[in-house]
Amino acid sequence: MKRTRIFLIFLFILLTLNSTIWLLADEQGLPSTTNGYIVEYPLLVPNAGPQSIVVQTAGPPATVWFTMPDADAIGRLVVTNSTNFQFTAFDLGITADSAPHDLVYDAANGLIWFTQPGNASLGRLVISTGAITEIPLPGSHVPLNLAIAPNGRLYITSPSTNHLLSYNPATPGFTLYPYGGTGGNPTHIDILNNNSIWVTSPATNQVAEIKPSTSTTFIKIPVQDFGISPYPPSGLTLDSSAPWITANTMNRIGRYAEGTLTFWRWYELLPANSGASAIDYTTSGTFNYLWFVQTDLGRVGRMTLGAANNDLILYSAHALSTPASQPTDIIVDENGVAWITGKGNNVIAQWVSPYASYTNLPLVVKP
Repeated sequence: MKRTRIFLIFLFILLTLNSTIWLLADEQGLPSTTNGYIVEYPLLVPNAGPQSIVVQTAGPPATVWFTMPDADAIGRLVVTNSTNFQFTAFDLGITADSAPHDLVYDAANGLIWFTQPGNASLGRLVISTGAITEIPLPGSHVPLNLAIAPNGRLYITSPSTNHLLSYNPATPGFTLYPYGGTGGNPTHIDILNNNSIWVTSPATNQVAEIKPSTSTTFIKIPVQDFGISPYPPSGLTLDSSAPWITANTMNRIGRYAEGTLTFWRWYELLPANSGASAIDYTTSGTFNYLWFVQTDLGRVGRMTLGAANNDLILYSAHALSTPASQPTDIIVDENGVAWITGKGNNVIAQWVSPYASYTNLPLVVKP
């Protein structure tokens, strides 16, 4: 009887361990809904702190990838619907304290590339196998944000060394582009085409473009308004020809008027001190949309603009499940679904159409 009891206890422990190993590879939790349009999927790696997010497939099923710097891991979420989804963490091959920060999806080669500021490396994850390789940056450069050009080149900001770097996986090798001057600290990045790379320089209140096929010099544009001193850009995205930015300290979203030296068109964000940071742009042909996160308030928002002239038509913003959610990134897939990282409450949020309830107020005519 005693031997049987010991055997059963050992068998229970063994099954529990096996279950735990499997769950760490592929997990499913319970989503929470905040308002009928936003569903939050909790990450089952404690305190992962998701930072940046990209879409692999819009689906269904939809597949998104994200960095988890506090867990030194890359995460994948596959969502068929709000009750059928799987979360997988990839950390084998990632150096401890490397803190993966930003990432891109390389569709042509089936890869996820990501930055590792903690050990000054560029990470590569093979989607088909989950294998991860770390590529050290040259010199003292420390990667922060990155983007991928149509030709497959990666462009990486290194604020601490005042440089932009490009990496050619086919060669492989790095090319360095100094920002010029001191303290430029190029931070966020987006790419229009192979010869139009845009970065923000919050330290100098600028956005800048470099055309690597023809020049190594940045074209620098002050972020400013009439009668106001220049102020720092926060997030960055591009439409078909020009950059859009968030200006956190001014509670604004702005678009640069290409072909000018300093002209911007500004849109106010509400309320004050909203902490607007990451931004994404989409268009339907009839309307343009600006999607953004208000990190300090735990909210996500969207502006609907007329495509012909970018006049504001609708503005809406919605809270995630907790004010401490601290959304840090937003990306919109081809189905119009917005995906958001909730760094503070350890979730990935999904924001779906119609995004909000709109009410037509009666028209009041006074004599």
